[in-house]
Parts: sequence; C-alpha cells; structure tokens
Amino acid sequence: MVKKTIYELTKEFPEKTYKELEKYRDADRQQEAQQILIKQENEELKENQQSPEMRDAKAQILAAENVQKDLRRDIIKLKKEICELRQDNRKLAHEVEDRVTRMRKAGVI
Repeated sequence: MVKKTIYELTKEFPEKTYKELEKYRDADRQQEAQQILIKQENEELKENQQSPEMRDAKAQILAAENVQKDLRRDIIKLKKEICELRQDNRKLAHEVEDRVTRMRKAGVI
C-alpha cells in the first residue's frame, strides 16, 4: 500500500479541505496497521496449527543454526590466534637473527 502525502491527496481530491484530507490519510494508515495486525495473527495461528513433528523439526533447525554460529565464532577466534602466533614467531626469529649477528661480529661464533 502506497502512503500518499497531503500534496498527492490535494491533487487527487482538490475539492476537499486540509482537515478532510488528513482524515483520509489517517484512515489509510489505520487500515494499513489493521492489515499488519491481521497478518501477524494469521502467522501466529499457522504456527500454532503446526504438528508437533514440524515444531520439533524447526527447533532442531534453530539449534543447528545456533551451533553453526558458535562454530563460525570459534573459527574466527582461532584464525586471530594463529595470526598472533605467526607474528610472535616472526619477532622471535628476528631476535635470534639479531643475536647471532651480534655474536658473529663479536667473534664468538
């Protein structure tokens, strides 16, 4: 449903007053709100009329989706940890190289 502005309504009904146009617009909005409520009630009725097997299946699907989300979070955490470990490894490798270089310059090695 298209929400019409007062300007559009004045073009459509030039003989009506501003107050009448406001009433018309508000009536459209109330009708739209009523339709939304009816849709919600229908959806609730459909859910309540489902068989226990369907409800169980939906519950299992939701549980599986939650497990999948948790696994994704864990994978992201593990990837971050791997990146941090690689950075630490690089730092340690550079430190070892620097120490070996200093020892060579000092004539120890």
